[in-house]
Amino acid sequence: MLLALSIGGAVLLITDLMFEGIRVWIYPGGVVATIVVLWFVRPLLRYARSRA
Repeated sequence: MLLALSIGGAVLLITDLMFEGIRVWIYPGGVVATIVVLWFVRPLLRYARSRA
């Protein structure tokens, strides 16, 4: 979880330097959401299917 926050923080830092406005928060939010889905939601769904 800390790695996901670190990656999101790095993306936030880069987008803050490159862009202005709401895009600074949208891109890192998308990156963190993708990481959460791939690391947590997808394995939980696979586990739930295997138990059924």
